[in-house]
Amino acid sequence: MHQIYYDTETTGSSTAFDSITEIYLSLNDENFQELENLHLRCRLKEGVIPNLNALLITKTTTDQLKGNNLSHAQLIHQVYSKIQTWSPAYFLGYGSINFDVEFLRKKFFQNLQDPYIMNFNGNKNVDVLSLIRAAKLVKDDVIKTEISEKGNPVFKLDKLMGHQDAHGAKPDTIQAKKVSEIVFKKANAVWRSAFMTASRIDCENLIRNEKMFCNLEYFYGKLRIFLVHHYLFHPIYKWGICWDLQHHPKDYINLDKQALTDAMSKNPKIFRTVRTNKSPVLLNSSYSKKVEPYSKISTEDLNQRIEILKQAKDFKKLVSIILQEKALDKQHDKESNISQIKPEEKIYTGFPSTEEKQKMFNFHTAEWKDKVKFMDKFSLDYNTHFAKRYLYEEQPNVLPDSIYKEVKREIAQRILSTDEVNWTTVSEFYRQIDQERNKSENNPKRMKLLDEYNDFVMSIQKKYEAA
Repeated sequence: MHQIYYDTETTGSSTAFDSITEIYLSLNDENFQELENLHLRCRLKEGVIPNLNALLITKTTTDQLKGNNLSHAQLIHQVYSKIQTWSPAYFLGYGSINFDVEFLRKKFFQNLQDPYIMNFNGNKNVDVLSLIRAAKLVKDDVIKTEISEKGNPVFKLDKLMGHQDAHGAKPDTIQAKKVSEIVFKKANAVWRSAFMTASRIDCENLIRNEKMFCNLEYFYGKLRIFLVHHYLFHPIYKWGICWDLQHHPKDYINLDKQALTDAMSKNPKIFRTVRTNKSPVLLNSSYSKKVEPYSKISTEDLNQRIEILKQAKDFKKLVSIILQEKALDKQHDKESNISQIKPEEKIYTGFPSTEEKQKMFNFHTAEWKDKVKFMDKFSLDYNTHFAKRYLYEEQPNVLPDSIYKEVKREIAQRILSTDEVNWTTVSEFYRQIDQERNKSENNPKRMKLLDEYNDFVMSIQKKYEAA
């Protein structure tokens, strides 16, 4: 199956509220030979105030923010169409599972398109960052890295590969592909393992069928190995809930509900979670033989612990009840605040019906004057919101005057807010500018750039102050 290497550059780190400024996708065969690519830049999405730090890191100019002929919606549409054409494929990005995948998913969602196109129709995902961390863990000489003050390998892509054009979508994609080739050639067992869990179904099947395996968790700047046995799937989230085999189950299987709840909340954890929808890298159990405390536990003892867990049916039921109650409490808290959730944050509140999906498709195929009619046809309130925003940004002249003013007022309220919110506001941007100016007084070139950014955001402020 083909491999798609990709990277996005964005206006900030909020996957719900920031926007894409640049994206590069490279279609490759199994021998890492590029077959085709797509490289797009777009102007700033209407209603978005960029984060200053993101602009400085990606070296985005004000000319690029306002001068590109391609709109944000057009960029998203072209990316979506290209993914459809290239599917099925493996998607590989550096640190992509928790950022690029989420970012694109939410932009598709906000663009009235299927947000899960990178997960369905045979498509699968591999995170190159997880790949190289795992490879370095089991084979230290796979790649040279800088070492942090705490003695841990540093996996920032620009440090890892030493490329000068870091934080550009194309050069970062090229470097991610080079890292992948290194793992493929020098740690092929890790490469194969990553591709065995590149989808939720593949991952679920693997952990069901393996008696024990190594789960990898990254925290406090270090990747760690945990030898685990899959015990059950989370009753709500469907993640793999696995017993950490460093603990003997006989110490826990007879606990009452409160005592077990307390035990499950303490460190070191007795259960390890495998997020099967996050393409985790799982390794063969043999990798634990050089890691304490697993290296000190005999195979016979490990098998005995697993057998005890299999026989403890009531214990499993109790674990499931505890997990379910905790998850439902969290869901209840979210639902109680549902009125405060913005449309852009509602992606995980439920799936659209088949009928609603058809309306979303018809919206994109309709003539501009007919798209307006869909604002009353969608059954999901957030789709109505996205339809209004889409037309406001792409063809405002087709909107009734009342709807146009409504959307403009909503944008004004957001970007001119002085509250602490989940997106960058005008006032927050000015605060960032002032902070950066204090650090750049002796750098005329940087000061000039900051003035340009400041003037650009002032023009946005002026546009919406009278809304």
